[in-house]
Amino acid sequence: MGRKTRSGSVGVVTFVDFIDPQVFESMTLEQRVAELAQRHDAREAAAYVPVKLNVGCGPVRIPGEIGVDMDSNASACDVQGDVLNIPYEANTVDQVRLSHVLEHLPYRMAPTAILESRRVLKSGGVLIIGVPDMAATCAAWLACKNEPYPSSAKQIVLRHMFGSQSHDGQEHRSGFDIESLFQLLVDCGFIDVNVRQDTERGDLIETLLATAVKR
Repeated sequence: MGRKTRSGSVGVVTFVDFIDPQVFESMTLEQRVAELAQRHDAREAAAYVPVKLNVGCGPVRIPGEIGVDMDSNASACDVQGDVLNIPYEANTVDQVRLSHVLEHLPYRMAPTAILESRRVLKSGGVLIIGVPDMAATCAAWLACKNEPYPSSAKQIVLRHMFGSQSHDGQEHRSGFDIESLFQLLVDCGFIDVNVRQDTERGDLIETLLATAVKR
């Protein structure tokens, strides 16, 4: 006798695919209910695909993340949206990434952007932020202040500080160090906040990487 139940071309699998029938028969009713509930939850968890957003993605595509950008023509854009108006319902997203986005906003709008990310995140969801390290940028400027302009070192520092300004939206309008970014995330209600220098990007001037969890 077969142990699987199927309907048409789509397989419908019963619990006996996952548990020995003799073992199941030996269980009490309470044990059977608990066993089936546990196996159902495990199957649901295995099938679940986390919703991860890369907001302000531009041309940067990250595997497993949905690109969100106000420019629908951006090469990595999957969904058109804005960091101040993310097109997702509240409490539906597992992770939001803001990689080198906040520095393009005025200071007064930074909390709004953080709170919008918090709105769409589920409880326990993670916010990831990357921004230039203003303290490291200022130190780099002082280190090359005596070089003639336009030296390559000074151009790199100026780009970190003010943005490339190659087209509209590419100017930097705010800056953060470890303490100010940490406090911003705490003030916006996040927990388990961690801010550190990002040593993995390989930038000539250090940038900051922050992670924070929605309560």
